[in-house]
Amino acid sequence: MPGIQKNMKPNLDTTVTGMLSGIFVPIITFIIVYFVLSDNQTLNHYLQRLIDREIQGHFISISVIPNLLVFFIFIWLNKMKASRGVLLSTFFWAFIILAIRFFG
Repeated sequence: MPGIQKNMKPNLDTTVTGMLSGIFVPIITFIIVYFVLSDNQTLNHYLQRLIDREIQGHFISISVIPNLLVFFIFIWLNKMKASRGVLLSTFFWAFIILAIRFFG
């Protein structure tokens, strides 16, 4: 049939793909850190402890570090638009951290 491709692979080399992975990887990392360090506390209590100690920006910064790995994986796979998306989302996280440090 003309117009129908048999081998339809999803295009992962988009800026949106990179941005989504760059936003969700730090969230997943934060959740993993929560489960490792929480001592069976609720998420609300854990977040309140971070806010009370004024270290929530530090934890977000640590959670963004895996974006570096995602960025280099996209570059290694020659997915330059996706790596650009990861970089843009990392800037998004940087603005969040700056807002917390200056206004929080």
